[in-house]
Amino acid sequence: MTIAAAFTDFFLAQDSTFVNDASKLKEAVSYRTTLLKRLLAHKTAKQMYGGGSDIRSRIQLLDNGQTHFWGIDDTESPSQPQVVSEIVSPWAFMRTPIVWDEPTILLNNSRVSGKERRIAMYDLKQQLNQQAVIDAGKFIEESIWAAPTTAMETHVSGGPTYSLSCFVSEKANALPTGFTTVETINPATSTNWQNQIQSYTGSTAESSTGDLLYGLSRMSRLVHFEGLPLSGEMGQKETMPAAVYCSISGITLLEQAMRASQDAFVYVGRQDPTYPKPTIHGVPVEWLDILSTANYVPTGAADAYATEATTTSTTHFMGPRYTFLNFEDLNIFFHTDMFMHKHPPMSWPGQPTRKVVYCDTFLNLICTNRRTQGVVAPLVDDVDAAYL
Repeated sequence: MTIAAAFTDFFLAQDSTFVNDASKLKEAVSYRTTLLKRLLAHKTAKQMYGGGSDIRSRIQLLDNGQTHFWGIDDTESPSQPQVVSEIVSPWAFMRTPIVWDEPTILLNNSRVSGKERRIAMYDLKQQLNQQAVIDAGKFIEESIWAAPTTAMETHVSGGPTYSLSCFVSEKANALPTGFTTVETINPATSTNWQNQIQSYTGSTAESSTGDLLYGLSRMSRLVHFEGLPLSGEMGQKETMPAAVYCSISGITLLEQAMRASQDAFVYVGRQDPTYPKPTIHGVPVEWLDILSTANYVPTGAADAYATEATTTSTTHFMGPRYTFLNFEDLNIFFHTDMFMHKHPPMSWPGQPTRKVVYCDTFLNLICTNRRTQGVVAPLVDDVDAAYL
């Protein structure tokens, strides 16, 4: 058996936990991608993967309205109101290729034999697996902030995953442009399925009279829900994992707004003009590099989005967005049987010495409660260019 053929057999026979164990995605990828790390952190197996033809959850969006006071002579007329809605999310199909050339295997292993050759093959295999998982993780991270398209809602199987802008929209009725439902529920008629929306005036955002801090403070209260005292699981936990995400322009604009109303710096030794870890009611405000270039701001046309620095229209304006996320109600969900599932190796067409193993993953980003998510967006298209 040739060295190249031996490597192909070895690659399939000695499978790696990097590609077959869903929990390993956290170890291999999370420290390289900020938001994906938070989405996967502290999630149970039930919250991360499962089977079935699609992903479903249930939410009560209306009050039952059946509890009442009664008198001895009253006549009852009970009914069974339909107050529970079903959230439905299809599987998106993601494919990651692992590719190697037989001449590379031959040349790298022809001078060694026995144990040394096996070690060399194992190292190369791990390298290929690692590259594939990192590539998949980076692709998921970018997909999270992709521009929402109607295909995310209307596709039957396959197609793109939902992006966060599907669940946290600044449009009227919290419906992304071109959408009529989100996860099969219409937020225009089921108003409790709308995310929270606040705005600020871009021209005065960083001044003492600006309303950026007002909008952020108000939003931090709007996305918080307390459970009824008889059952703790009916509302948010006190330790609810949450964060506010913005671009580097957003974090610097917030720092300026925090400095504007005071004549002395209040951080260490009253001399540091920055706010290294700003919070809104204890919730951390963090910036993501990808938000400076992501096309996630609506322009008004269906499936048309732009960056926060270039979007201009009569209703949606350029400037930093602040996205409030509640990770208790957001999940990246993977199919148990199709997580980096390897197909048999194939020869590349027109390149007989090249081998490719396709790894398929079924997944989607799901939101089980939009009321705990929110966005603070600019109202006037005149944010200082220094912040963009």
